[in-house]
Amino acid sequence: MSRQRQHLLDQGVAVTRYIDSLLGDEPAEKQQPGAIGPVDEAAEPANEAVPGGQGEIADPVAAEPAEAEIDAAESVDVAPEAPAAAEPAPEAGEGPAAVSPAPEPAPSAEPPEWAGEDFQALTVTVGETTLALPLARLQTVLPAEKIEAAAGGPGWLAGFLPRNGGRLPVADARRLGPAGGEARGAGHVLVGDEGMWGLTCDRVGEVVQVAVDEVDWQGGDWQWGAGLTADGQRILDPDQILTELAGLDGPA
Repeated sequence: MSRQRQHLLDQGVAVTRYIDSLLGDEPAEKQQPGAIGPVDEAAEPANEAVPGGQGEIADPVAAEPAEAEIDAAESVDVAPEAPAAAEPAPEAGEGPAAVSPAPEPAPSAEPPEWAGEDFQALTVTVGETTLALPLARLQTVLPAEKIEAAAGGPGWLAGFLPRNGGRLPVADARRLGPAGGEARGAGHVLVGDEGMWGLTCDRVGEVVQVAVDEVDWQGGDWQWGAGLTADGQRILDPDQILTELAGLDGPA
């Protein structure tokens, strides 16, 4: 009986040392009292019969390896998976690229005061261009052959027309276009604002009705231009003409 107990004790020490070595613990160097030398862990002790016909005692070393292997597997350090790189947060003020809306067409400017409602205009031709001036601001039409040349003055100044004891400043309409144009003998002079200014033209056209809401009041490409009709007629602003010409040589 004492021999059997000693054998079980030796097997218990071997199992303890085997498990400690798997778990990485400090090996148990101290032996239990009465232990007989080191036990060969690789050797499997033979089972001995229990006196009295009790059968064989299960080998504790053979029953433990499965649990030991599980403990060893659980003790293995598994490196955690690296977290997925987070997308950089947009900086303050940044966001998804917005699609810029198409620019709206520039609204037409407001008409001048003298064009507060539909009005009549006299059309004239200057070269290949048709001009129009509000009929209510015109006084008369005179022949252009008596224009006297001006000594100096603005480049668009054609000269002065003797009238009613004075001299009427006359602008050369050909000089008002986008390309300038050469000064040459004009056919007529339009007289406006009670003889305060004159404007040359090649031919006098007709009187037309102008609808204010059908005019593009953007000024156009002619000097002193007020707007452009749907028919391509360039309306000149009599207020601008008066401002530029009146007083150049005194009222006519």
